Amino acid sequence: MAKASTSAIEARRLALLQYADGVTMNRERLVNDAKHLAHEIAKSGYAPPVPRTDIPAPGENMLATLKLGVHMMRQGEFISDHDVKVANRVAYVLWRPR
Repeated sequence: MAKASTSAIEARRLALLQYADGVTMNRERLVNDAKHLAHEIAKSGYAPPVPRTDIPAPGENMLATLKLGVHMMRQGEFISDHDVKVANRVAYVLWRPR
């Protein structure tokens, strides 16, 4: 039930892209542009942030609630079988004990 954009202009209007985000107009250049940006970020001294440990993980009740929501969405034909696979995997990732 997510909203997707069909262009960079629409993505900005939906607030999926910020105006400072780069846009590659030619699909043939996507990998090259991404590689160039990654090199620039690395050269500028980027270091990944320290992982947070203060975020509580939900218990098995939350996993059951998420899976029930996925089931109900499928029964109502709001999502596809593939969406069910993805949503259940996301639910597991959110639940899994650390």
